[in-house]
Amino acid sequence: MPLLNKPDVKICLSGTSPSVEVQKLEGENVIVTGFVHDIRDYLAKAKIFAAPLFSGSGLQNKLLEAMAMGIPTITTSLANSALGAKPGQEIMVCDDEESFAKAIQQLLADPEYAKEIGAKGRLYIQKNFNWEVSNDLLEKAFRKILN
Repeated sequence: MPLLNKPDVKICLSGTSPSVEVQKLEGENVIVTGFVHDIRDYLAKAKIFAAPLFSGSGLQNKLLEAMAMGIPTITTSLANSALGAKPGQEIMVCDDEESFAKAIQQLLADPEYAKEIGAKGRLYIQKNFNWEVSNDLLEKAFRKILN
């Protein structure tokens, strides 16, 4: 937040069981929800989705959900390695606080670019993470095991 230097920006931090440190961040421009039943309610109000994931592995559903809704998404190269979206086209990839702040500022300052990233991200998810693709992958894995 301090790196953004934009007093009108509001951030919503959603996630199960936020730490005391995260809860202390709540204020006029920072909302801490804790667990939510349907993240789409919050995503529908968002201009940008940022997922600064610096640890862990595997594909994060939160990225799929935001991108599927056409929201311009920013994440780390670690998270995008499982997703495989094209940086700067379907998603923005940043690996430190400063680059996250710059990416957020760029998307806020250029709504057409933000719209383009969101639209291309949505198409990427529709093409690569639909039920047909997932079922085909599962069927291939079963066939490999059975053979």
